Amino acid sequence: MRAKQILVVTIFSLLFVLGPGAFAAPKPCPINSADVYDTITDIAFLIFDHDDNGYITSEEVSAISPELAQSAGSYLSKWENGISRWWFHRIMETLNLFNYVDKNRNGLIEFEEVEEFIPEDIFAYLDMNDNSVIDCEDWARITAPYTSSDVEGGCGTLDLLAIIVNGGMTFVDLTNDGYISQTEIALLADEYADPILLIIDRDGDDKISEAELFSFIEAIPINIVNVLDRNGDGAIQKDEVSFVPDLVFMALDKNHDNQLDCEDAPKIPVEEPIEDACPLPEIGIMEVFDLAVTWLDTNGDGALSLDELRAIYTGLEEEWFKTIDLNRDGRLSRNELSIFVALAPIPGDLLSLIDSNGDRL
Repeated sequence: MRAKQILVVTIFSLLFVLGPGAFAAPKPCPINSADVYDTITDIAFLIFDHDDNGYITSEEVSAISPELAQSAGSYLSKWENGISRWWFHRIMETLNLFNYVDKNRNGLIEFEEVEEFIPEDIFAYLDMNDNSVIDCEDWARITAPYTSSDVEGGCGTLDLLAIIVNGGMTFVDLTNDGYISQTEIALLADEYADPILLIIDRDGDDKISEAELFSFIEAIPINIVNVLDRNGDGAIQKDEVSFVPDLVFMALDKNHDNQLDCEDAPKIPVEEPIEDACPLPEIGIMEVFDLAVTWLDTNGDGALSLDELRAIYTGLEEEWFKTIDLNRDGRLSRNELSIFVALAPIPGDLLSLIDSNGDRL
C-alpha cells in the first residue's frame, strides 16, 4: 500500500515540476516549401508532358487547357522546346508560390488560408494528425509513396489502391464493358471529359481501362490510401469514406466486415506493354511508286493513269502528269518516273521532307 502511495506522489510531483506543457500535443512542424514544389512539379508533368520527354510545351498545355496556355504563354515561349522540370521548379522557388497560400509565413496551412478553394470536410481529411493545420507530418503522409507487402499473403497501400480504382470503375463504367468512355466521363466532368481522356488514355484507344486508371492514380504524388485511411490501421472503414455510395462499398467489401482491407483487394491491374516505336526506313520515290501501283493500278497494266492517281489526289493537274508521262501514252510507268527523278531535284529519302526532328517517326 505504501509503495502505491509513493508512486502516486512521485507522478504528481513530476506533473508539477514539468508542467502541463510537457504533456501537450507537439507543436506543428512547418512544411518545407521545396517539398511542395517537388509535388507540384510531378503533378504538372504527369498532366501536361504528354510525350514524356521531360518538357512541357505550349501545345501540350493548350491540349488540356487553352485558357491556361494563353495565360502561361509568356513563360513557355521563352523555351523553344518547352520548359524543363528544373526550370519549372526554379520558377516556383523564385516566385515563392507557397507564400500565396501560407499567407502568415509560418510554414503551416490553416483552413482560413485555403477555404476559398477547399471545403472544410476535405481539409479535415488532409489534417491527418488532427491539430487543425496541415503541417509537415500531414504532408509527409499525404505524399508518401505507395507500398507493397513484403509478407506473403499480406498487402500494402498499392493493394488498397487497387480496391479504390476498382470502385471508381464500378461507379463510372455504366455500360459495364470494363472501360470508361468519353460519354461516361462527361456525365461527371462535363467539359473536362476530353482533357481527362487525353491525360489518362495512354494507348490512344479513346477509352480508359482499369489498368490505365490505376497507373495514372499511382503516378500522382498524392497517396489517396493514406488520405482515406484516417486512423492509419491499414484498412478503410465505411465511416472513413461516408461519401461512397453504400452499394459501391458493399460491392467492394467482399467479406462483408464493413471495411476495405487486404482480404477485399483484387489483383493489381497491369497495363499491356506499349511497344517502342519502330523508326521508318529510307523511303524513296520509287518505293512510293511501287506501293501506289499495288493499290491504285485498277486495270493491272503496271502503270498509273491520271484517273487512277486522282483516286487519292483529286487536285492532281493534267499538265503536271504530262510532264512526267514522257511518251504521252496517258500512263505513268516506272521507267518514266525514274528518268524524271534523275533530272529533278528530288531527295533520295522522302521522309526528310516531313520528319522535322529527324527521329524517323
